[in-house]
Amino acid sequence: MEAEEFQNFKEFILEEIEKEDDNFRRKILTEIYSQYVSKAWKLRSKLIEVAKRGNKNNKEGIIFYEDVMKFLGFDMNNAYLRERVMPEILWFISEFERRNGKPLLSSVVMGKENKKPGKGYFEAFGLTENDWFKEIRKVWDYWETNKN
Repeated sequence: MEAEEFQNFKEFILEEIEKEDDNFRRKILTEIYSQYVSKAWKLRSKLIEVAKRGNKNNKEGIIFYEDVMKFLGFDMNNAYLRERVMPEILWFISEFERRNGKPLLSSVVMGKENKKPGKGYFEAFGLTENDWFKEIRKVWDYWETNKN
């Protein structure tokens, strides 16, 4: 099941690359596919682990962007990886989940200072801060009761 789901994830990324009209974004998506798809899939598993702890302890049900960068092996000082690649990886993960009827997994990722997702999260999914509060609860509830 895991291998099949990973294959579906890779196919989803390839479909998104083919649909993309913006050449710069297409370059980033292609780079993610060629260099980071396995790391992105491992990050998905990490986010699921984090989400499973959310209902027991809200503080353990979140992860900071800085920790995501470290998990991916990215240098926080590299603005391209921090501001372009990491957000796209998080979008891929959440959009893949959404298309499979699951809540937005990247809802558990937030900034250390403001304790909420960045502007890109809200823009990408058309959410308000109140929507996010509801979404993170959905994520915690879903992953507390689901094994996959």
